[in-house]
Amino acid sequence: MTAFGQRRGSASGCPSCSGLNLASVDESQLHPFDLASTASNRVDCRPFRPAATVADLRQLLAVARVWDDGFRGQNIVVGVIDEGINGFYPVIGGHERTGGPRPGTADIDSHGSMCAADILVAAPFAKLLDYPFLAGPDAGDSFVALEMFNAVLDQRRINGTPHLTNNSYGFTGLPPRAEQPNHEAYDPDHPLNRKVREVIASGCPCFFAAGNCGSDCPSGNCHSSAIGPNRSISAANSLPESLTIAAVNSRHERIGYSAQGPGTLHNEKPDLSAYSHFFGNMGPGRPAGGTGFDNGTSAACPVAAGVGALLMSAFANLTPQRLRDVLIQTAINLNQPGWDAETGHGVINAGAAYNLLRSSPPAPAVTEAKPEPPSRKRRN
Repeated sequence: MTAFGQRRGSASGCPSCSGLNLASVDESQLHPFDLASTASNRVDCRPFRPAATVADLRQLLAVARVWDDGFRGQNIVVGVIDEGINGFYPVIGGHERTGGPRPGTADIDSHGSMCAADILVAAPFAKLLDYPFLAGPDAGDSFVALEMFNAVLDQRRINGTPHLTNNSYGFTGLPPRAEQPNHEAYDPDHPLNRKVREVIASGCPCFFAAGNCGSDCPSGNCHSSAIGPNRSISAANSLPESLTIAAVNSRHERIGYSAQGPGTLHNEKPDLSAYSHFFGNMGPGRPAGGTGFDNGTSAACPVAAGVGALLMSAFANLTPQRLRDVLIQTAINLNQPGWDAETGHGVINAGAAYNLLRSSPPAPAVTEAKPEPPSRKRRN
């Protein structure tokens, strides 16, 4: 891949961040709701706020209401198009391409394993299909991504799964639009963008990370060509049909590397925000161990996808458009009312979305009746 075409996952170095002055309070005595704000335009940059816990996120997402009614993501399968998932997580299959890894065989500290853990925050009973797009020969190339989305469509034709996909990757550098107008970042009719739309049209919502090239403290992987508004959310991540997820911390502060809209293919990107910077796959006592934490819009995206899986387990007829509408209508709006280029329509909230769907459940899917074959008269 050229230097202007690399896809990346989690945020890494943040050399331009100035940091924040932390308040001198005993935060261990405060509820997550007490620390979260709905009116703040503060930005969390390096040194970042301390990581939250999965328990904190579950409270903030208000999953208890849904869980109490017996729904925890059961019978829903999420396709994880990423680096590969470790078999510690509930991988039930996926796609193995020539020279690529088998599904379920990635290291426990892989980027895909992080995404798997983060989906299970809201939907702990969901199952996973592993599409290792960012591993093996030509990892990250458009034709490899195209193969993965074709595999998703093939699997859906077999048994209707995956029910939704998580896509925690994006471009960290872009060619000039004038030189490559047909690049997938700029051309909505690029074959890969058409394929993603085809997957969504099949009834499979596709969650995409906004990216880690926000202007406040971009990832160290980001080239200047992809930093900031109009550049940092591109390609399929910026399709109007995709659900594009920005990152906030548990205090509802936008994390400074979280990419900013407008997107290259649609102005109102990102769509929503979700939580990052927490001990999910990584951290003390977590499967991958260590002292780090799940990070990037790469972590926020599967948190949101897990909420999607949770709602789809409760409402079997939930279409991609209805899911989008409900998540937007019930998001916790930050900053000025309505959509903004940094946090979208606000922070995803599972409990509020569930209550709205209970009050107005999706209509059953309509199956067109097939015409009966003409009757044949039997001759004696």
